[in-house]
Amino acid sequence: MLGFLKPRGELVELSGRQVVFLTEKKYNRDATLEVRLSLPAPSDKKIDIAVRILSQRPGPNQKQ
Repeated sequence: MLGFLKPRGELVELSGRQVVFLTEKKYNRDATLEVRLSLPAPSDKKIDIAVRILSQRPGPNQKQ
């Protein structure tokens, strides 16, 4: 499974071009940010991708 490195968070789902993740920080709709993912072992590669926030809602443990 991919590791979610930046922003600090937890990857929930990756489906096609859609990434669902939990994070403590709130983002505005249409904000763009760079996300860093790590590939599963045995690889040590990191992937940086640009994402645009389409929607946000409250999640468990005061996360978004």
